[in-house]
Amino acid sequence: DTLIVVSPQGEIKTVNRAACELLGYDRAELLRRPISDILTGDLESLAVTHAEKWYRTRAGKLIPVLFSGSMMRDSEDRLIGVVCLAQDITELKDVEHQLQSARDTAETANQYKSAFLANMSHELRTPLNAIIGYSEMLQEDAQELAQTRFVPDLQKIEGAGKHLLELINDILDLSKIEA
Repeated sequence: DTLIVVSPQGEIKTVNRAACELLGYDRAELLRRPISDILTGDLESLAVTHAEKWYRTRAGKLIPVLFSGSMMRDSEDRLIGVVCLAQDITELKDVEHQLQSARDTAETANQYKSAFLANMSHELRTPLNAIIGYSEMLQEDAQELAQTRFVPDLQKIEGAGKHLLELINDILDLSKIEA
């Protein structure tokens, strides 16, 4: 964790080694430097707990940090400085970005899946209804022509078609619920 103590005038008075390493400065280079060189905002805005802020390194790179600042006051309530603690959250931000990207990809895939299921169920139901209808017609024709030996097989075709149609309707219903 970085530690920086800032004077009431906004100058850096103390820094720890972690702050120097993170920011790319030697300790001597940071002392008496304005805090505004590495952190935006006035002294009052530094009095926060667990806020995301950005440190600016010597090279000008912005580093996301979890920042906490605490005002130091004397016995007469005059500002004598601000203690700034920060933790580099670059890796956390990278993981956050990766998770958001993965979430977006999953949502897109889910939309495609739902569209596929809706289209596919329609494409399957149309011929299944025809199979069911023809098997019913053939059963009637077989009975009228006294070809009853075909009826059990035609009933199996009709039953299988109806069962498959129910499964497809259930999948479509689940897809609608999920959407």
